[in-house]
Amino acid sequence: ISQAEQSMAQEMQTVQERLMRCIRSCEDKVKDSNDKDERRLRAAFEPCVVNCANEIQQVLPKIESRISDQLK
Repeated sequence: ISQAEQSMAQEMQTVQERLMRCIRSCEDKVKDSNDKDERRLRAAFEPCVVNCANEIQQVLPKIESRISDQLK
């Protein structure tokens, strides 16, 4: 059980790190735009973050399969 918990925690940490890297990339893109208009910045940032979440959502079945294989 301990090994299963450790594997699950590691997979979840990987997902979280991947999501945070993507969000940081969105932040960098917004900062690099040098735009000062908060509405335009938000209009660029929010869809980028949603895209990050969508990307993670697409890989969740693969992660689930990997976890399942480890538990077998």
